[in-house]
Amino acid sequence: MVGHIVSKDGVATDPEKLDRISKLPFPATKKALQGFLGMVGYYRRFIHMFAAKARPLTRFLREDAPAPTEDEVSKRAFEQLKSALQLAPILRTPNWSKPFLVYCDAS
Repeated sequence: MVGHIVSKDGVATDPEKLDRISKLPFPATKKALQGFLGMVGYYRRFIHMFAAKARPLTRFLREDAPAPTEDEVSKRAFEQLKSALQLAPILRTPNWSKPFLVYCDAS
């Protein structure tokens, strides 16, 4: 998952995780594709037109579909989703001069 580092200097994106995301290879199996789409899907509400961007990849998840192939359309969709994980608003920190709410779970 994409993460943040909280320190006395403020909140910043975790450069190690950004580096890992940028180096992700194209998923070669359905299982790997499911893992990638699951990770990206966690942030789907922050990714503009997520379903349209993911459609070229989700077609490989059907039961009768072949293993994912790195054709031009699929590769572009994969790169777009990887880029979306590394850009705002997912990684943007709050505007500290305005009020905001922080929600978290027990973990």
